[in-house]
Amino acid sequence: MFHLILNVCLAADPSTCAARVLPAGEAVTEAACRESGAARAAEWVAAHADLAPGGWDCVATDTLPALDMTEIAPGVFTRVGAPGQSSAENTGEIANLSFVVGSTGVLVVDAGGTRAEGEALYAAIRQRTDLPIVELALTHMHPDHMFGADVFVEAGAQTDVSDTYPQAVAARADYWIDSYTDLLGAKTMLGTKVFVPAPLQQEPAVRAIPPRRIYADALLPGRVSPMIERENSQRAKTEAVPRRILPYGFNGIGGISTFIGHRQTEGLALPSQGSNADPRLHRSDVPATDSQGTASGLPYDPDLITIFAEQTAHTDNDMIVWDEATKTLFAGDLVFNGLTPVLDGSLDGWLHWLAMEQPQHAHWRFDRDVGVDLAAMTPERVVPGHGPVITGTWAEASQPTYDYLTALRAETLRAIDAGLPLSRAVPAIVEAMQPHRGDWLEFDETTERNATTAYKELEWQ
Repeated sequence: MFHLILNVCLAADPSTCAARVLPAGEAVTEAACRESGAARAAEWVAAHADLAPGGWDCVATDTLPALDMTEIAPGVFTRVGAPGQSSAENTGEIANLSFVVGSTGVLVVDAGGTRAEGEALYAAIRQRTDLPIVELALTHMHPDHMFGADVFVEAGAQTDVSDTYPQAVAARADYWIDSYTDLLGAKTMLGTKVFVPAPLQQEPAVRAIPPRRIYADALLPGRVSPMIERENSQRAKTEAVPRRILPYGFNGIGGISTFIGHRQTEGLALPSQGSNADPRLHRSDVPATDSQGTASGLPYDPDLITIFAEQTAHTDNDMIVWDEATKTLFAGDLVFNGLTPVLDGSLDGWLHWLAMEQPQHAHWRFDRDVGVDLAAMTPERVVPGHGPVITGTWAEASQPTYDYLTALRAETLRAIDAGLPLSRAVPAIVEAMQPHRGDWLEFDETTERNATTAYKELEWQ
C-alpha cells in the first residue's frame, strides 16, 4: 500500500514543522495515492487552522515510522508503553496500545498520546495487514490513550466510548492541549487534537456505551468492596442479605458485541459466515448455534469481541474489551502494572470493581442483548493500561492495584478520623503509604494527587 504524507508547520511559528500521515489518502498503488493526494491534503489542512501546509508525497508502507508491536496471542498485538508519566523524554508514549486482526477487519484498543504515536500505531497495523480498520475502542479519556484517535477516525474506524466520555473530555480539552504542548513540546504535539465526539445524531461513526449494572453477591476471596460493606452495615445483622445491586444509576445493558471476522486461533473451530460478512456486523445479530449446530438464543461465539463501559472507577468513563477467541482482557487503566495507579474517578467505585469476581462473572446475569455468556470470561492474559502484559489468574493480575488502593483508602480514612484538614492530611497520607511503595513508579507524586482525590471523596462518608 501507499500512504499520503503531508509536511505541515505551525502557522504561528513556521520553524516548527513535521510530516503527518493522512490515512484517508492510503491506496493500493502509488498512482492512486497521487491522484487524490492534493485534494486529501487540502481537506485535512482545512480542518487544522493552526497549521500551514508544505509539500506532500506518497510513500510505501515499509517506509513509515511504526511502533514495535509484540504478538501476545494469535492475531493480538500490543506495544507496552514507556515506564513513568508523560514527559518530553518519552514523548508521551506511555500507554499500552493494542490491535486485534480478524479475517475481515481490525479493532484497535487505545490510540496513543499524540497524533504522531497514533500514526506509528497505524503504520504498525499496515505492516501486518491491509484489512480495513473498522473499530477503535477508547478505554477512557486520558490523553496518553486518546490523543491519537483522529488517525483512526480518518482511517474510517467506528469509535467506541463510554457515554460519559464526551462531556468529561470536552470539559478538559483546552487545558489538555495547552498543558501537553508545554510538557511535550510543540513539534511533538503538531496536529494533535482532543477527540471530542459531536452530538451522536451528527456523528454516526461514534458509539456511546452506557455503564453496565454489576451484581454483588460474590467477591474474590479476601477482598472487600467498600460499597457492599456500607450497604450491609445498614441492614440488621440478623436479616438475610439477598442479591444486591450497587446503589448507582444504570442507563442500559452496558455492553456491545462486535465482529471483525473469523479468528485464526490454532485448534479453535470457527463457524462459517461466508465471504460477504460485514466487518461492522454485531455478532449478536447473527443466529447462534450450540455444539450440535442447533440455533440457540444464548450464543457462545469464539469470534466475539465485547466492549463494556464501567461505572465510575479510575475515571467516570472507563471501558474494557474482552476478546473471547484468545481469552485476552484489555483492562485499560482499571489495572496498572508498574506505574502507580492514578485515581481520577471514585476510589470506592474502583475498589468495588476490583473486588468483584470479575471477569469471572459467575454472579452476573446472562444478558441476551450483550450476546456473550459473562460467566465464561476467564482471561489467560490481561493487558493493563500501563506496564507489561500479565499472564495468570485475574486475581493475580489485579491484586497489586487492589492492594495499593485498599491501603490508600485506609490511610485516607485514618487522616480524616484524626481530624486533619486536607492540607495536612495529604502529606500524612503519603508518608503513611511508604510501606506500600514496592516497585511502583512515580509513587510519591502520584500518591499525593491520589490522596487529595480520595480525601474529597471520603470525607463525608
